[in-house]
Amino acid sequence: MAAAVKCIQINLQHAKAASNVLGRRFKKEDVHLAFIQEPWVNSGRVCGLGDAEGRLITAPGVTRPRACILVKKSVYSFNLYRFCCQDVVAVHIKIPAGRSGGGVEFIACSAYFPGDRTADLPPPKKVRELISFCKRKNLQLVIGCDANGHNEAWGSTDTNFRGELILNYLIGEGLVVNNIGSEPTFVTCNRKEVLDITVSSNYLSNRISNWRVSSEPSCSDHRHIQFEISVGEITPLQYRDPKCTDWEGYNRSLVHLLEPTIAKVRDRDEIEIAAEQLRCAIITAYSELST
Repeated sequence: MAAAVKCIQINLQHAKAASNVLGRRFKKEDVHLAFIQEPWVNSGRVCGLGDAEGRLITAPGVTRPRACILVKKSVYSFNLYRFCCQDVVAVHIKIPAGRSGGGVEFIACSAYFPGDRTADLPPPKKVRELISFCKRKNLQLVIGCDANGHNEAWGSTDTNFRGELILNYLIGEGLVVNNIGSEPTFVTCNRKEVLDITVSSNYLSNRISNWRVSSEPSCSDHRHIQFEISVGEITPLQYRDPKCTDWEGYNRSLVHLLEPTIAKVRDRDEIEIAAEQLRCAIITAYSELST
């Protein structure tokens, strides 16, 4: 059993060369899952990935799919066709536990969020249905998608209406955007932007590591995104729950801690001192009264 599920994510922009590059990389780097948007399609079939030695999953009956998933043949998986369409593909992945324990089970989804004016507001209907299904069944979820939306929260240069809609929806559903930094995922001669995002359930986000935008040529305007999903046991994260905080006690403690601080600020130095005193008082009061 591998220590981690190796994943790659890319919009191929219907390019034959980009498909060949991905196929070779999938095989050479022993990748387990590829989240693909806008694959190269010829005569109603996704082509160019034959050398990858993986199982290609697309929506049945769709002649020009804009989303698909490539799964390594040794990985146990089964398709969730009820959530598949031209722009969305979902598959159930199960990595069994080894002798030392561990193992992981989750739903993988590749999605293309259409950016044209005639498209429905994002995310697509099938993505929403899949998220609701995973919440009802308590299933972990990871989505690799071309969001076609800007949001500074995931590293874009600005925030537009689509990006704001997407982020608000994800936050409302308790999902996490795993993008790190602001390295562009989409690069042309006159434009650089972060359009591609990796979304997951909160629990699974603790298993996702080494998220990065690859510098290797992809032969697409989009760049390869790589990350791993841990299979072994993970150390539980310790955190303070705001819901368990004694807020009345916190307010009393904060007032007490702020009594000896500067009452009137006269210059810039005293502003910085007062700000630091306030910061320390807030942290101390919260640490004492929360669990």
